[in-house]
Amino acid sequence: MNINIIKDEIKRNKGKKVIVKIYGMRNRIETIEGIITKVYPNLFMVENRRESKSISYADIISKEAVVKYL
Repeated sequence: MNINIIKDEIKRNKGKKVIVKIYGMRNRIETIEGIITKVYPNLFMVENRRESKSISYADIISKEAVVKYL
């Protein structure tokens, strides 16, 4: 998978609802359901009513984060 393909896919889905699973250290998994609100050259933002989270494209390539579109 290419980083440019991921960036284009995220840009196309800006404003849409997603679920992001972030795999952390010690087998901890953080799940965020929200909307892709901002897209930057190195990361994008997912926001919901409670929080805002930034995810880098490198996290997706390294499979530390998984994006599912709703």
